Amino acid sequence: MGLGAVTQLTAQFKLLPMKPIVELPANYIKIDTLDLSRDIGVLIKLQIAVLLSFIPVGWVFLLATFALRPAAREVLPQWGLFDLNFDNGFFVQLIISPPLVFSLLLATILVIFIHEAIHGLFFYLYTNRRPRFGFKILYAYAASPEGVYINRSQYFIVGLSPLLVMTFVGVLLLPVLPLIAIPSLVFTLILNASGSVGDVAMMAWLLRQPKEALIKDTGIMVSAFGPGD
Repeated sequence: MGLGAVTQLTAQFKLLPMKPIVELPANYIKIDTLDLSRDIGVLIKLQIAVLLSFIPVGWVFLLATFALRPAAREVLPQWGLFDLNFDNGFFVQLIISPPLVFSLLLATILVIFIHEAIHGLFFYLYTNRRPRFGFKILYAYAASPEGVYINRSQYFIVGLSPLLVMTFVGVLLLPVLPLIAIPSLVFTLILNASGSVGDVAMMAWLLRQPKEALIKDTGIMVSAFGPGD
């Protein structure tokens, strides 16, 4: 596929940066809202989903780590990470240790900042305006610029960008980073993927909206606008 075809494809789905949309078309009305500030139950369920996803997500990333960096089998258990043994059956071992706690804290801080920064970067790329950042008790967020709407296709990419970008870069780094850095990298990848459960859930909500929908994201509330009847 040539560059011209790629440009036409991205333009067709409105993926290229465009002039910021600051006014809704005359016939657009609010058609749906996802408000985490009011529905605490949904927020709590998302946090539980994050915790429950940690083990299966961790298992996938550990398998990828051992495949791309076999020497990590010797290093990760020393740091208190999962130990997978296929010689005498399958078992998982987790040992709490100071390096484990340090890696977890470091990875958590890195994930929060990098994850939201990637959201913000894609908001900026699509609007050419500075995004908004904030922090609540249970989560941090990046939001679209004040008074700016973003189309559904672009918002879908914004929503999944941290999961896709960090996973892609992390997998590329696994074979080349010094072994001592592998535990922190693995934790970062696991925490980011687990923490992206909320983004994935929001994208599922987004897919229920019409293709021509415009999205307004305030960080704690996401509203979809579309043509009225």
